Amino acid sequence: MKRTLSIALLALLAATSVAQAEDGPTRAQSIAEARRNGELLAPGEPGLTERQLHPERYSAAAPAIGRARAEVRAELEQARRNGDLLAGGESGLSAHQLHPSAYPARAVVAGKTREQVRAETLQAIQDGDILAPGEAGVSLRQMHPRSYLARGRGDASQRTAKGLAADGQPN
Repeated sequence: MKRTLSIALLALLAATSVAQAEDGPTRAQSIAEARRNGELLAPGEPGLTERQLHPERYSAAAPAIGRARAEVRAELEQARRNGDLLAGGESGLSAHQLHPSAYPARAVVAGKTREQVRAETLQAIQDGDILAPGEAGVSLRQMHPRSYLARGRGDASQRTAKGLAADGQPN
């Protein structure tokens, strides 16, 4: 019996070690790779990696495959025609925003109606999905879960009393 138990334990130990080996590189392996690539922060220099301090010690990184020069120029010309480039000065606006009549009209996507927005807002208020006052950044439901849990139960009991299922359909 002891022999069977010890064999089973050894098999379990071997299986877990194989599973751990398949999870990916260990912390030591990750650190060794970062050291080889010069990605570790250099001591004494705030914010600089070894590669940034001593680029001659590390092989050049593989160049990123990008777009052809002609593609970039065509994209720039298209942005210039549409007025998508930033206008000169400190406004931070595009040329189209400053002079909309000088560029082709843009298609306007229809948004929600006022009634749809009001309905969504009222539903969010009822569900407690609006932000609570203050700087916490939590919803009213997160701040007062019992209030909204009880309200949810009341809705379900009212539906049941009216003979409606949870989805509002007749029973």
